Amino acid sequence: MILTYQAWVERGGIVGRGVLLDWATWAKENGIPVLPFQTGVVEVSHLKAIISEQKITTQPGDILFIRSGFAEAYNKLDIAEQEAFPDRQPSGLLGLEASRESLRWLWENRFAAAAGDSPSFERGPANGPYNDPDVTMHQWMLGGWGMPIGEMFDLEVLAQECKRLERHTFFLSSMPLHVSFAR
Repeated sequence: MILTYQAWVERGGIVGRGVLLDWATWAKENGIPVLPFQTGVVEVSHLKAIISEQKITTQPGDILFIRSGFAEAYNKLDIAEQEAFPDRQPSGLLGLEASRESLRWLWENRFAAAAGDSPSFERGPANGPYNDPDVTMHQWMLGGWGMPIGEMFDLEVLAQECKRLERHTFFLSSMPLHVSFAR
């Protein structure tokens, strides 16, 4: 049996041009609350504004990274808070809006993969009443398009470096662990 990620391992991983959209910094600068531990939405209109304002050009095959501020906020928690994090109430997460507009935007930009710093790439929980009932980003992206989704990337140093260089594109090489399963 071949697992999906095994094909990536056998062919050298995921390699390409990464594009960072630092939503957390943009949101703070525009008076939008950044609450990564609550159900909240990163709107496609915001991502389009970031691209326009920062003069970022995307290309077919780019690997999209969205910084929501999760890693920054999580890293500020003490050990006890980090251990209790999975059981917190309410349990929502900030993420990309699960909408037809989001799907259309990802498709039309022809991204090869997408990732973020949150444990949930899309607004969570994914089955919440705020999401389009016909749109679960994971089902469309992974199952429908074969488009990898990365979660829990620590994008803090990358965001600082992109800001310092005034450049939001970079070379990316990601190799999943090669794990053999006994038959």
